[in-house]
Amino acid sequence: MFMHFNLYRPFSSLKTNIAIIWMLVFVANSSFGQSPYLPMNSREALWLQKLEIKNGGFASNVHTGESMIPEDAILPIIRSYQQKDTLEGDRENTVLNQNIQWMIDRHAEYAPEDARIEGRYPLFWGNIFDKKTDFYFLNTADAKIRLNPVVFYQGGGNSIDPHYKVWNVRGFEVRGNLFNKLGFYTYLGENQWAPQDYVFNYYNKYGAVPNQGYYKIFNHLNKANKYFGYDFLDARGYITFSTLKNCVRFTFGQDRQQIGYGMRSLWLSDNSASIPFLRVNSHYGKFDYENLFMQLTMQTTFNKGDFLFPKKFAAFHHFTYNPFKRFKIGLFEGVVFERNQQFELAYLNPVITYRFVEHSLGSPDNTSLGIDGAWIIGKSLKLYGQAFLDEFNFNRLKANFYNWTNKYGMQLGFQYDDMFGVQNLDATMEANWVRPYTYAHHDSIANFTHYNQPLAHPLGANFQELIGRIIYQPNSRLTASVHGAYQMYGADTANSNWGGNPLSSYQTRPSRLAGTDITYAYPITIGNKTNTLILDYVLSYELAYNLFLEINYIHRSSFSQTAPNKQYEDFYGIGVRYNYNRSHQLY
Repeated sequence: MFMHFNLYRPFSSLKTNIAIIWMLVFVANSSFGQSPYLPMNSREALWLQKLEIKNGGFASNVHTGESMIPEDAILPIIRSYQQKDTLEGDRENTVLNQNIQWMIDRHAEYAPEDARIEGRYPLFWGNIFDKKTDFYFLNTADAKIRLNPVVFYQGGGNSIDPHYKVWNVRGFEVRGNLFNKLGFYTYLGENQWAPQDYVFNYYNKYGAVPNQGYYKIFNHLNKANKYFGYDFLDARGYITFSTLKNCVRFTFGQDRQQIGYGMRSLWLSDNSASIPFLRVNSHYGKFDYENLFMQLTMQTTFNKGDFLFPKKFAAFHHFTYNPFKRFKIGLFEGVVFERNQQFELAYLNPVITYRFVEHSLGSPDNTSLGIDGAWIIGKSLKLYGQAFLDEFNFNRLKANFYNWTNKYGMQLGFQYDDMFGVQNLDATMEANWVRPYTYAHHDSIANFTHYNQPLAHPLGANFQELIGRIIYQPNSRLTASVHGAYQMYGADTANSNWGGNPLSSYQTRPSRLAGTDITYAYPITIGNKTNTLILDYVLSYELAYNLFLEINYIHRSSFSQTAPNKQYEDFYGIGVRYNYNRSHQLY
């Protein structure tokens, strides 16, 4: 048997063949032990960031400024913390120590001695609850497999309408490692979501369900429990392996990702639907270099029958350097493009600037640059920031500081753990601002979107935002949190594109249509200026391992220059979740 490659077929097929060849070569000849990654929105990621700060420096074995943190990197960070001689006060922090033990139990298969794998329910048969952290756990020399059901149910009502608000998730996840060479993960969740009213505003703006791809609308308003919402499957999965003595790690699959240290990302966030991707991460000493190649779904109208959704592509580079133990700095570049459903071969080069490639191709694509950094101060504080540059014209800037061609975004934030000396009272606060028409393009193809949703911030562009969270954990089972945001943005008005929606071409800006591009000023929040405050309170109690009972209250108020000028919404709900990580819809 042999493989045959037709080089005259679209390059999307050739790209797939190249990925398969890489996997076969490296897995067969030079792969090393691998684990899957922590799930998105995991509280373990916050715990690890806290341990980094208490260690007085960033981890040397992994870059925690990205969402894909390998499970086998967790225990080395914990051991580094436990070996410190200057943390006597933290040794008395019972809750922190119990959280550490939670992680050790969860990922004990990656410990050298597997000492933490304990039986908990001896009445069950076989491998069911043989390890207390998992429903099914298989631990042999050739395979480490964990299978868990995933359940989330939250129901309640709000102050605007009588319709029942419910989110119902039923699914499973499987993660593990085969032959100490290949890590894998798969998740499938079936959802029915009748959301709060403000989520429908997001749907009306983008024509998409937040964080999701294909969906169906259901209408149960004629039933006893009245509700209206979305029905969708959430499926994610990948395989991962390493080569070159674990320095280069390949991951191929479909998932959501985020790049950056903050609650938001101005480059790539988990805001949009899951994305098919090939990720090549190189980590050596103080250097971390990521190449991310993605297949995106172009702007279109979904749910209008069976047809192939149009595709576009993106390629990102992110280089991070750790010159000092407490300080990191990174550089970013990205490009979004379309080639009649084909991938551009030149963008597969992992060590070249995309701006040069774009110019050599005739400059048809949407390139961007960025910089980020983080600085740990003492044993409880981390400062971080991020900048995104879409387009900049210095001559236009001198003539008009608010010229539309200067498209960029900025982020500044801090993480403050054990705030004011109170153990387990942790806070994060950050400011984000993005100028009008950032992420947009002259057509509807090369904008920074996927499945009709922004790749970066859910507000798109033309906004200022202050966002934060406070989490207090008085004991190992009880957690109280509030996530909140105050946002000012310029919404589009009738027949006018003010630069907030990246799906809209910047060619439709009012100054171009009026012939006043040079002198027209576009300050942030131009358009229908809208102020929004949203607060999301959650009281959570862990009944059993990863099984939570929760009470949720959400308040949202919005004020705009056009009718309706004022909108208020309050939601009260109660829910239960098992092996499910809660997200917060802050927009």
